[in-house]
Amino acid sequence: MTLREPIWLLLLVPMAAAYMLWPPATTLLRVLRGIVMVMILLALAGLTVLLPSRSGTVVIAVDRSLSIPHGGEQAAKDAIKLVQNAAPSGARTGVISFGRQAVTEQPPSASAFTGFTGVVDNEASEINSALDAALALIPSSSPGRILILTDGQ
Repeated sequence: MTLREPIWLLLLVPMAAAYMLWPPATTLLRVLRGIVMVMILLALAGLTVLLPSRSGTVVIAVDRSLSIPHGGEQAAKDAIKLVQNAAPSGARTGVISFGRQAVTEQPPSASAFTGFTGVVDNEASEINSALDAALALIPSSSPGRILILTDGQ
C-alpha cells in the first residue's frame, strides 16, 4: 500500500481535536464517526493498494497430429498472433507443438511467433506431454495460462 499525497495526513490532528471536543452520544456513533473520518482521510491522502501484475506467461500448445484438418497450422499461427496482440504489456507468450511428443517452438518471450520449426511425430496426440512441457515453461513466481489448440481427437 502506498499514499500518493501523504500531506493530507496532517489533517489527523484537527480531526482528532474535533472528535474529542464534540463526542457523539452513543458508542455506535463514536465508532461510525471514527471509521468515516479515517476513510475520508485515507481517500484524501490517496491510499493505493498495489496488486500483483496479471500479465504473466501464456503457453500455447498446438496439436500438429494427422487428425488436424488441412490449413490447421495456418489457423494456429493466426490464433497465436491474436493472443500475442491482445496480451497486456509485460506478458510473455510461449509456443509448444505436440504430436506423440511435445517440442518447444518458442520459449516464453515478448517477441512475435515466427512459425513452426520443430519436428513432431504426428501419428498421435499426447496432450499429457504437452501439458507437462507447458507447465515447465511457466515460472512459479508469476501467473500463467495454458491454451491448447487441437481438434479434440
